[in-house]
Amino acid sequence: MTETPKPDLLKAINDKLTWVVILLVLIMFNTCSLGDDLSDAARDIRRAAAPAEKG
Repeated sequence: MTETPKPDLLKAINDKLTWVVILLVLIMFNTCSLGDDLSDAARDIRRAAAPAEKG
């Protein structure tokens, strides 16, 4: 028969996964910036519109 996992082991795994998720969220917030994304999008729109105005 299969043994059930021990509660201490499950708690340890849960604690480690919690820290991993927290660190990933912090990394995401430090590397992703909405302001940069918006300025990049505006620059791309201006570049795409510029050739149409010249022609």
